[in-house]
Amino acid sequence: VEKATLAAIPKKLNLSNSRQTVSDIQTLSAALEHSPHVYFLDLIECALDARHFQALGAGLGHVKELHLEGNGLQEGGLTALASAVKSCRVGSQLEELNIRWCGLTEHDSLNIVQVVRVFKKLQGLHLGQNTLRTHGVDQLTGSLISSTIEGIYLEGNNLDCAAGSILGKLICNMPNLKELYLTDNPLLNSGVADMLEGVKHSDSLEELFLNNTGVDNSVIDAVSACLMHRAEPSSQSSAAQRSLTVTLHDNSISPDALEQLARQIPATSKDCIECGSFVFEEGKLEEFDCGTYFEEHSLDSLDKDCDMQSMGINDNGARQISAVLKEDENVLTLDLYNNSIGDEGTAALASALHSNATLRGLDLSLNRVGSRGFISMVTQLVGANATLCFLSFYNNHIFSFTSGQSNSDAHAALHSLISQKTGLRFIDLGWTDIGNAECETISDALAFKDCSLVALGLVGNQINDKGVAVLCAGLEKNMTIKYLDLSRNEITDSGVKTIKRCVERRAELGSPVQQVWMKGNPA
Repeated sequence: VEKATLAAIPKKLNLSNSRQTVSDIQTLSAALEHSPHVYFLDLIECALDARHFQALGAGLGHVKELHLEGNGLQEGGLTALASAVKSCRVGSQLEELNIRWCGLTEHDSLNIVQVVRVFKKLQGLHLGQNTLRTHGVDQLTGSLISSTIEGIYLEGNNLDCAAGSILGKLICNMPNLKELYLTDNPLLNSGVADMLEGVKHSDSLEELFLNNTGVDNSVIDAVSACLMHRAEPSSQSSAAQRSLTVTLHDNSISPDALEQLARQIPATSKDCIECGSFVFEEGKLEEFDCGTYFEEHSLDSLDKDCDMQSMGINDNGARQISAVLKEDENVLTLDLYNNSIGDEGTAALASALHSNATLRGLDLSLNRVGSRGFISMVTQLVGANATLCFLSFYNNHIFSFTSGQSNSDAHAALHSLISQKTGLRFIDLGWTDIGNAECETISDALAFKDCSLVALGLVGNQINDKGVAVLCAGLEKNMTIKYLDLSRNEITDSGVKTIKRCVERRAELGSPVQQVWMKGNPA
């Protein structure tokens, strides 16, 4: 590497989604070794394996933040990375390591231990969306307790109720731990209760995320006991005990149970509980009220892109938003990502779209929309709204058919949404429980001449090679789809070949598909 070019390397080096050869990584490592100003390195989804990590390690001496999400760390990659880092002439300065979505299992736990021991200054360890399970986390505890780590991120690792006592031990024995993410793990009431025993004795923990952990009203007694213990002066081992925020979104906890909690916790408590649209703080339980929000923040004064992410908005709040949208002509996009809007709230929003002629984008990602809400939205859009061009239902259980609606009704709505003439150009149905049966419906709808979709998101569903074959049959007859995301499904090499033939056929017909994403499949 020419020294004259080293200064041109940015402090934050982003190489994500670029396929790198081992030779490329060797060149990169050599450059980094002589570039102490580079502190951030992003290699997300670069198809890296053990050979690449062996080549990379020596250049990581100065890097403080390393993102390796979506690479092949499960087959010797971690061991290779740890071994290579040991060869650095300068001690490792790494503070943040992201190895989410790397296919790691409980069998990789000891390799993670090696990495933690090598990166002695590590403060944040991102292990989300792997399959470490309870046994894997148990094997990690020894190295984590003796580390400098301040944040552990274990969302989506299939940790069950037996993990509760292990996590409790971890929490009360890590003096630096500030953040613990356990969202999307089936800990259940007993696991969370066991873990909270450790939370009682933590002076450092500031944020505990327990969203979608399978708990219900029965967990309130354990939460109450934990917060009451922390509020007692005699239980505070130091005057510097930090206030704790516990989030319990997407669980089965009723407002009555939260009111019971509020009555039990003394006003002297410094801790906070967030659950759905409710917040317990400073001894008071309050519900987020969209009406009050609109009074304090007039929509006329907001940007045309209205951001209402993560505000605890429920069905009642969605009704209030709907009432405003029916009269408002200012907002172009409405972002309701990560709220608590269910079928009734979605139906209310849909009714507003029947008359609203200005809204261009609606994001309902990560809410509680089921098939009934989806059907209501489609009913109002088709034939009545020609302006909405972006609609996202990402991460909602629309096609699990547990909300009292038959799958035939949901399939009919799905067909109408895609086949009928609307203003929609991009629909995101990622993580909505779509399988091969839904692929048949989508395929048939794509073949209709009135289909106007340009982009379709199907990431994180249960589509396999059979579903892909069905999907491609409709895609070959469609002339509008340019972008298709099939990442993180169940597609093997056979399915990939089917897609390639379909893309080639579309090109021959003069209507090429610009991009098909396939990351995170078994292929």
